[in-house]
Amino acid sequence: VLVLEATYGHPDCLLPSLGETCTEMVYWALKCLKEGRVPVFQVYSVGKAQEVTKIFNEFTEVPVIVHPTVAKVNQAYEKNGVNLSYVSSNSDEGREVLRSKQCLWVIPNCHVDLPTQTYSIAIATGWALKFRSNRFGRAFPLSGHADFNQLVAYVKQANPKEVLTTHGFKADLANYLSRKLGIRARPIMALKHKPLHEYF
Repeated sequence: VLVLEATYGHPDCLLPSLGETCTEMVYWALKCLKEGRVPVFQVYSVGKAQEVTKIFNEFTEVPVIVHPTVAKVNQAYEKNGVNLSYVSSNSDEGREVLRSKQCLWVIPNCHVDLPTQTYSIAIATGWALKFRSNRFGRAFPLSGHADFNQLVAYVKQANPKEVLTTHGFKADLANYLSRKLGIRARPIMALKHKPLHEYF
């Protein structure tokens, strides 16, 4: 029995290659800098922030400034062997580089709004495939989740007798696996729990 997380379990959820997404992110950031605005990635502090930092470390020489919350998480990554080059925005160096407008800034996704005349805001999430938001200048489909084709390929490789899908498009994926691959598949339905006040 294979239990499969199906966040992007709909046939429309097809992510571009990582190389293509990285290229678009770098191109956008360099364009912002050329126009005199600081490119800002508003992302999850754990996981996505480190991935964005690493992308710009690998493919550019642009200094990466990070929010103090992100800096703390980065330190944990570094202790476990992940090399990241960044400066915390609450340090003297970080504030100076931000004033120069020649850097990239990585902040938590719950951060307050920033003035658009100084900053260009982007997010990096797989949901950029399906949703648009006026809150952000750009949205890049960068995700740690498997897309639809990758999920189906994994099922084929695992060759299970039964698949239980959970989260996201769980019903769509289960239906596809049953119809197209002939594998017994069904979504795991949410348990019906009583609200806490009904126990008293």
